[in-house]
Amino acid sequence: MLTTHNAQPATHAAIDILYHPSSRTSPGSCPPHPPSEAQMDQAGIGQALVSQCKKWSCERQWMCVDTRLEDVLRYTESSPRFIGLAGYNPFDIAESLREIELAVTAHTFRGVYLHADSFKLPLTDARVYPLFAKAAELAVPVLVQLPATCNVLDHAARLASDFPDLSLVLAQPRPQFDDIAAIAALCENVFFALDPGALAHLKESWSALHSERDDPQLNFFSGVFQERCMWGSNGMDWSDALRAADSLLVAPPLSRPGLPRQGGDLSRVNANFFHDNARRVFAPDQPPASRTPRSALKEILTAER
Repeated sequence: MLTTHNAQPATHAAIDILYHPSSRTSPGSCPPHPPSEAQMDQAGIGQALVSQCKKWSCERQWMCVDTRLEDVLRYTESSPRFIGLAGYNPFDIAESLREIELAVTAHTFRGVYLHADSFKLPLTDARVYPLFAKAAELAVPVLVQLPATCNVLDHAARLASDFPDLSLVLAQPRPQFDDIAAIAALCENVFFALDPGALAHLKESWSALHSERDDPQLNFFSGVFQERCMWGSNGMDWSDALRAADSLLVAPPLSRPGLPRQGGDLSRVNANFFHDNARRVFAPDQPPASRTPRSALKEILTAER
């Protein structure tokens, strides 16, 4: 059982990296009262990363969702189990960068969220690059909500090359297993956020690939899924989202002969997917990373020696 008020959650409890309060009520607003720690305990949630969602409406040229920094602070100040993710608007770059700097340095936010799907800009667009530069400077990851179809492999490879120290977490409604495998092979700092719908689609993609190649070594529980994927509710009720994801991890085709069904291997996969990978990437329980430039750090180490 999880612990209660203002104590750290049990290490086995899930971390929700796709928690968007603004999606649960009227557009652009957050519920006035964040869920209590008792409610988180009951749902099996240890921590939740609260996104400052900025969502663009291209038809009307306005921000249909513009969650404010103080909306997220209402959550993070109510309990240390809520972790803030600052928002980014590529059409208001200077103000967004100032707000990101404030959120990370003054309020210990642990990353930045970009709803790239609504802005209709490629990740390599000049209006998006300042976000990645600022996140790399602050040593925090960027969580990106992608459209269903995009040139994700080339864009991820380009970003990994231009920002080798940046951790990038990609969320896509219909991810393809071969794309994820290729990105993981090329980019060691790129990870994948999966809500139950995305997880179901990824399994279907893996199953089709498995049937096409008839490769007994092709394993859904390969290092790619176990080491790079993490869970998020993405607007679903916590209990429902956890139940759906858990059932997908043990349902066919994963239960076919030759694949782990329960016990050691599956337990490790579950632990990584539901909390360990998120803890490793977003480091919610660790002090902020050092922002000392590598050039200066090299001089300091040389002087010490």
